[in-house]
Amino acid sequence: MPGSRTREPILSYSRGEPADGAYIVSRGSLELDFGESRTHKMTANNIVVGTLELFLSDAEERVFDLALYSSSKVVKIDKPTVHEMLAGFRFGYNTNIFLAQLLELSNELYIESEKRNAKFLKEYRRRSEILVKMVDVLFEIAERYHLPDVDNIAAAYHELEMYHDGSAYRRPSTIHAVLSPPTARSKFIELFKKNALVCREGGMGKKMYVLLEGKISVSAGGSYVTTIEQAGEAFGEMSLFLGGRRTATLVAEEDSHLYVVEHKNIRQFVKHKSPTLFLCIAEALSKRIWQNIYRFRRLNTMAGNARVVIETGLKPAERELLGKAELSSLLKAVRAYHAEKPASVLKTYIEQYSKQVSSSRL
Repeated sequence: MPGSRTREPILSYSRGEPADGAYIVSRGSLELDFGESRTHKMTANNIVVGTLELFLSDAEERVFDLALYSSSKVVKIDKPTVHEMLAGFRFGYNTNIFLAQLLELSNELYIESEKRNAKFLKEYRRRSEILVKMVDVLFEIAERYHLPDVDNIAAAYHELEMYHDGSAYRRPSTIHAVLSPPTARSKFIELFKKNALVCREGGMGKKMYVLLEGKISVSAGGSYVTTIEQAGEAFGEMSLFLGGRRTATLVAEEDSHLYVVEHKNIRQFVKHKSPTLFLCIAEALSKRIWQNIYRFRRLNTMAGNARVVIETGLKPAERELLGKAELSSLLKAVRAYHAEKPASVLKTYIEQYSKQVSSSRL
């Protein structure tokens, strides 16, 4: 691994190798490489490493390089044993600190990638927003004139990552939240009313939250990021495990009941309310780490192309094809045909366009 020490590591694996287990590490020095030709050093202390891929349903291979040095003890374990170890307080708590550090690092790598590709991202944002407008128009036309071919094409584009990116860009920020204190429902449960601020980006805090019911909107840097709506999902764990400032603003989209876990009562909460808390947090952190790694790798790959491209998505077998058509031109043409209202002409145009995109290769 680039930048590693000259002596042989006690444990190592590389990106692309089979993810066939995890390892208990009593203590030692770790070096990680996410594929950007530099290493990142971390300290291991009674943790389980190699868990990331075990929590990802679609990851059968290691997603980064890892090397371990100076450890007093390393024991390989399988997935059931991982669950058992993380259910315990010591290894569960320490492993989540390690995963939180990985998430913090992956956040930094993605931010660096965004800054490096700022010019590309500006154009990508413009085109992804145009794609959203185009798809909305296609759905409207398909429904009005009963055109199944148009509906199929719109549905395929609707599933693309570029469409979801454009939808996120178009969504308003949630930074103008109502400063309304939560209502206590029990020792650990609090009610946040609609539009209430849960926490603000940049603020200090050592609380973690677990959603019981409701929806929580997440924004960072003034832009919408995602919505938390799955009961049992934890968030705010970075502040709980690492301290420091909040990395996102959280706002209740509707009346929401949350478990509120503080550093001082986490042992009591695990014992009485959620024995599997550390396991659930580890799964959530792993998914967010992988999302960051995937995002900055995808961004770097797209930015390396000569122009902004989109997947056709016309059929599952054609997912690998990339279209080079100008979305703005297509949108103008669709609107023009929409104004004329001849369904047969529009259908012919869409069929010709889909053939053009399908035959286009990079």
